[in-house]
Amino acid sequence: MYIIDRNKDFYDHLPHIYGVDKKIVYDRRGSTRLDDKYLGEMVDWKRGWGEPEGFLILETGTLQFLIRVYDIKFLNVPYTIVKSIKVGIYHIYNENQHLFSTPMSLGCINPGYRWNWKRRGDTSRKWIVPDLSEVRERTIDRSIVSNPILAETSLTKVLDAYDVYKSLLNYISSLDNDIDVSIPMTDVQKAEVHGFDKKTSFRHPVK
Repeated sequence: MYIIDRNKDFYDHLPHIYGVDKKIVYDRRGSTRLDDKYLGEMVDWKRGWGEPEGFLILETGTLQFLIRVYDIKFLNVPYTIVKSIKVGIYHIYNENQHLFSTPMSLGCINPGYRWNWKRRGDTSRKWIVPDLSEVRERTIDRSIVSNPILAETSLTKVLDAYDVYKSLLNYISSLDNDIDVSIPMTDVQKAEVHGFDKKTSFRHPVK
C-alpha cells in the first residue's frame, strides 16, 4: 500500500517492511493529528455518574474498535481541559463491514448502559456492547474525525499496528481502487509526503 500524506502515523513503517504496492493507494491528505487531550475532550461523559469515562469507535477498513476512555484527569474546574487519560479496547467488531466514509475514522459513541443495582449503594454502570448494526446511529456525527493520526495518543499502546495496517490494506484493495500515483502534486506536496517540512527542512540558498 502506498500512503500519501504529510503526517506520519504509527503503522506507516509497515509498507516498507512488507512492500509498497503503488496500485493500492491510501490518499490520507487532510488527515488530523490527535493527542490524548483531544481524545479526552472528545468523549461524551457525564460528571456525577461515578468517575468520568466514555467511549470512542475507531474504524480501520472493516475492523471497528470500541474503545473505553477512563481515569480522565483535568487541569481545571469546571473540568474542560484534560490533563491525561487511560484507554482500553472494550470490544472488537470483525464482521467485514465498513460504516464510515473514509478508510479510517474515529468518533464518539454512546454505547448504552445499565445500572448495577445488585449491591446496595453501588452506583456503577454496566456498559453494553451494541450490535454492529447500531454502531453508526450511536456515533455522534459532529465528533467524527476522518483519517485520524494516532501516533501521539495512548491508543498506540493498545492497538496492534499490523492489524490496523492489514485491515486498511484489505479494505482499500477490495475497492479495486487502482489510483494513478501520479496524482497532481506540487514539489512542496511531494516533499511533505516523504517527511519534509517546507518551513524547517530546507535552508535558503547562500547568496
